[in-house]
Amino acid sequence: MKNQLLGLLLFLSLTATSTVAAPDKQVWTHDEETIEESRKSVAVISGRGKALPEEEIVRLYKFEEGVGDLVAADTIENNQFKFEIPVDEGLTIYSLMIDYHAFPFMKHNLYLTPGAKVEIDAADNYMFTWPVKSNVPEQAEYEFFINHSKDLWIERQRANIEFYKKRNKAASQTMDSLSRLIRLRDLELLKTRPVNTVWLGIALDFARISDRLKLNTEDLKTMYATLDDSLKTSPEGKALYGHLYPESHIKVGDKIPDTEFLDIDGNVHRFSEFEGKWCLVDFWSSGCGPCIQALPELRELKEIYPETLELISLSVDPENIWRKASEELHLTGNNWNEGKENYGMFKRLGTNIYPTFLVLAPDGTIKDLWGGYSKGKLNQKMDAILNANGASSMPCSDSLSSSNDGTLGIIESIPIHQIDDRSNIIEVYDMGNFPAGKKVQDATVIRHFDRVRGARIESIEGDSLVSECNASRDSIEPGMLISVDFKLKVPEEKGPFDATMRIHYKDVKNPSIIKLHGNAE
Repeated sequence: MKNQLLGLLLFLSLTATSTVAAPDKQVWTHDEETIEESRKSVAVISGRGKALPEEEIVRLYKFEEGVGDLVAADTIENNQFKFEIPVDEGLTIYSLMIDYHAFPFMKHNLYLTPGAKVEIDAADNYMFTWPVKSNVPEQAEYEFFINHSKDLWIERQRANIEFYKKRNKAASQTMDSLSRLIRLRDLELLKTRPVNTVWLGIALDFARISDRLKLNTEDLKTMYATLDDSLKTSPEGKALYGHLYPESHIKVGDKIPDTEFLDIDGNVHRFSEFEGKWCLVDFWSSGCGPCIQALPELRELKEIYPETLELISLSVDPENIWRKASEELHLTGNNWNEGKENYGMFKRLGTNIYPTFLVLAPDGTIKDLWGGYSKGKLNQKMDAILNANGASSMPCSDSLSSSNDGTLGIIESIPIHQIDDRSNIIEVYDMGNFPAGKKVQDATVIRHFDRVRGARIESIEGDSLVSECNASRDSIEPGMLISVDFKLKVPEEKGPFDATMRIHYKDVKNPSIIKLHGNAE
């Protein structure tokens, strides 16, 4: 068993006291009480069964207010896995997941307490409904809910596998249809089961997905009204209320509500701070892979539109998780949190997809709204929106021709003669519009793609421009020859195309622009 979780704390407790008997020999004695306490705090999770694929990784995530954090991982050997983890915080929810195509979008929730003993029977490929034996009462209650709809859950997991293989709309619709039937059964069961942590979790799952599945929440609202105040004021109780009684939905064309948000330092912010500018709002979570993948492209957008566009990151994570993620990801700028997780502003958008992007026009109107991320989509969307509304990353060239004072310069109609995967060289002779007196090494080239046909500058040799005539001079002057080596990936479609290269200078507010024109043959 290649368990990757190190039992360091347990080891230290077992070797807490040492005495030296001789210079070449060390004798260890043990505090029996400390050993026993350490054992009591460890939860043991074991699984076995023919459905466990050899050499695949089993991962255990700890969930805190809906966000998972990886705790341990183990490699399957002989159709078995095992975890021994310290649990010293009372009842905690964990999720078991496996990286394998047979278990797409599947998990099994585990309720653990200090000293928990859990046995999992991996008898088939339907992980969510695997039989689980546990000495934790809440686990038995959770399994009761699962088994009450086991037939539907198995069909739902089959639909998961079908969707994973084909990614078709029919499989997605089947998944939603089965989820709706399951939640309706859960609702009837909630009316008869005792109110505890499991009850609140099932109720919250129902409320979260009620909009998308068009579930009636009136019965759940009636049950919520009977809860003790201690449950209503718990994190789960507050979230349940937020999902059951959301503020009015907002959509494209609406004016954005001027909600209050907090930054890392506790300062209050509102959308109205950026009235008169375009804003791209990113609703994200640290547990969302595509959210993290989108970060480089978001930063690139800010470089392309430094004066036109404001980026606002709105985390839906609990505060402590948001702060930790912000530090790990080195997030700066407009990094905000509403303090309501996914039942505040995010709930009002009527979506449950991470990340979700919201575009605000300068007057605060919602111009566009979409969910999910794929590479290049943000650039394409924002270019289309900003260009269609006359919000280019550069002012009009007519007003800036022959500018020599460090503002924007534009060189147009530079032909590209060599269209392949080899290096291409642009030689710019007319430098009249470039900032005079700026050192060459202060200039960096930022790659960008064509707004119309997708030509993209993939790589640039070096970070600075190179002067090929007057090599001894260290500043750009009108008439100087400037060369830029680059590689260009052209569109697959044949025909003429454009690409844009932006040249940024240190301490200069706006970039210079080189427009490239070529023909894909």
